[in-house]
Amino acid sequence: MEAQAAFKAIDQENNTYIFAQQLRPLLDLLGQAHLEAEARGTMGAADGVVLWSEFLAWYTRLIVGMKAARGEMDIEAPRRFAVYMYDGQRPPGPSVRRYLVELQDADFRHAQADACEVARLLWTRWPAAVVTELPLLPLVE
Repeated sequence: MEAQAAFKAIDQENNTYIFAQQLRPLLDLLGQAHLEAEARGTMGAADGVVLWSEFLAWYTRLIVGMKAARGEMDIEAPRRFAVYMYDGQRPPGPSVRRYLVELQDADFRHAQADACEVARLLWTRWPAAVVTELPLLPLVE
């Protein structure tokens, strides 16, 4: 059963919360009753109330963790993205700059002799990246 449907089955008045004693039946519907103690501790059910938002955050982390452990995650990091650099000390005043980071299969760091300091910083995380400074506006290309 889907988390939202299970929660609504317990929260029939649509309050977006359930009482702590209703947590066990909710977890039973989802087949996760064995995790009741962990759920109570994580969601702060000590006050007697479990909010939908707290439950959803906990359950999402649980499901993502289980899928990752089984190797079922098909999430792929983007190969092209923008990063922003705020420099509050650059005279004559603060500045914001935008950089395009394009991940490559080959290492092009040495081919970019005129690379900026930000590129050198980004290469510590993405060594095979081409870093290009872009105008701040327009944000959509």
